Amino acid sequence: MPISTVSKFDNYMLDFYNIDATNGFLPAQEPLESLPDEFEIWDSMAREFSGLLNAGVFRTHAEAMPIIDDVSSLQTSMELERAMLVLSIFGHGFVWQGYESSGYVPSSIAIPWTLVAERLGRPPTLAHASLVLNNWKKLEPDNSIQLGNLRTLIQFHGGLDESWFYLVTTEIEAIGAGVLKQFDRIQQAAQSEDFQQIEDSLEAVHEFLVALNVTLNRMYEHCDPYIFYNRIRPFLASFEMIEYRGCKQNPRSYFGGSAAQSSLLQAIDAMLGISHQEKQSRTYLVAMRNYMPTGHAAYINALENDRPLIRAIERHNGCRHIHAACVNALIEFRQTHLKIVANYVSSQVSKIGPGHTGTGGTDPMVFLKQVAKDTTPSI
Repeated sequence: MPISTVSKFDNYMLDFYNIDATNGFLPAQEPLESLPDEFEIWDSMAREFSGLLNAGVFRTHAEAMPIIDDVSSLQTSMELERAMLVLSIFGHGFVWQGYESSGYVPSSIAIPWTLVAERLGRPPTLAHASLVLNNWKKLEPDNSIQLGNLRTLIQFHGGLDESWFYLVTTEIEAIGAGVLKQFDRIQQAAQSEDFQQIEDSLEAVHEFLVALNVTLNRMYEHCDPYIFYNRIRPFLASFEMIEYRGCKQNPRSYFGGSAAQSSLLQAIDAMLGISHQEKQSRTYLVAMRNYMPTGHAAYINALENDRPLIRAIERHNGCRHIHAACVNALIEFRQTHLKIVANYVSSQVSKIGPGHTGTGGTDPMVFLKQVAKDTTPSI
């Protein structure tokens, strides 16, 4: 059903946007660890990937990998996401091996990567949707998605620091599922102007936002700033004028991995009525939606268009007060993010790696300071 024909009430159904009621923007089931047999070469390469990269020979092995130019047998979204994850890791590993750009992606990676990305409606580059949303497995299947019960499926050089960097964000996304569930209730309560339900839901949102900040502060526990800056960050960098061999539209430039590609943070802004009007920041944030799963980006657009909290904030003191508390909690989260960037990027500036901008291609401190400044409601 096209989004343009969906009724206002149907816009509030999370599953329409491929958002899981339990896991939020994370997939409903654990990401796959393998693909159908005809793609075993990719799974085999994934198992050896960190070792090959550490030995400085991944490029040689990737060049020799056979080209798979038909991905039609990848039938489910989970299969496509698994393929997107491994090919994205291969692509960035190839380009940035030794922290010096190769200038190109070989046909063995570029051709299937672009085909898979086209089916997913996202560009062929490594983004939050692959590295965080689809790069985890629970150690105890019956327990929750949280630190201490997670491992990554694939890394670059490997090690605790790298996995911790990704998995802290995975736990943030898992906590965010509770936020989205409350947003769903708010949207439906707004239809009948049930202000008490909206107030109750905002109370719960506030608790989740506080929890998000607690998890973000755990980054320091097992991810060392020096290791992040020198061993992890280079592989997440933007692609600038990279040739995708065997593909049309060359050369190509794409943004690198960025927290701005998290649908959760942009959805929270949209629901709370936070508008980033500074042109450069707004343009960048909107551009990042092209790197999100298409349904998730559509959900953010729907929230921005519907603005379901307007009447509640205007007419109900309880809603207005708890809304202000939610905004303050989000400001604290963004201040924590700023401090992390200061410690993990600004304080680590060196000549190692591809430039000193953020992995998303911006100056991270300038961008985040502007976003934090903008974190005031416009409703």
